Amino acid sequence: MTDLLDQRARELRRVFDAEFATPERARSVETQPFLLVRVASEHLSIRVLDLGGIETTRRVLRIPSSAPALLGVARIRGLVVPVFGLARLLGLPEPDESPWIALSKEPAPLGLAFAELEGHLGATQDALSSSNAASVGSPRFTGDEVLRADRLRPVISIRRVVSEIRGQEPKPAEGR
Repeated sequence: MTDLLDQRARELRRVFDAEFATPERARSVETQPFLLVRVASEHLSIRVLDLGGIETTRRVLRIPSSAPALLGVARIRGLVVPVFGLARLLGLPEPDESPWIALSKEPAPLGLAFAELEGHLGATQDALSSSNAASVGSPRFTGDEVLRADRLRPVISIRRVVSEIRGQEPKPAEGR
């Protein structure tokens, strides 16, 4: 299973890197790249541009903590990164394993572990809509934005998740 995860991670890294290699002018229709993920039994999406990267789980060292969502720490890209269970943060049942880690985009990144990386999608603004049905588990993280892909997928706000973990109010998003 590790070989399959490593192969999938390499392919997603290639797609992720290619998204930034294409000059803005060359893109005919303005699209936003999204990761399609499964957290517990919920199918969600995450804006790629809000991430600092995506990794397959390395060993997560459990540490004592009063933060119930903290799974432990992992060594990723030469850094010791705190890893939180995205299912726990969203108030969803914790899966047996969460082999994927989404890294927040900041100098001291946080890791958000989730069960399955289902794919990658470049979506136009038309594919995004507002819906009160988007609130999965914790609406403070998903708001009311939904990505219409293979199914309706609430968009997780990584900025909101990180702000909640760090105990601060989210800063206004630039350009959104």
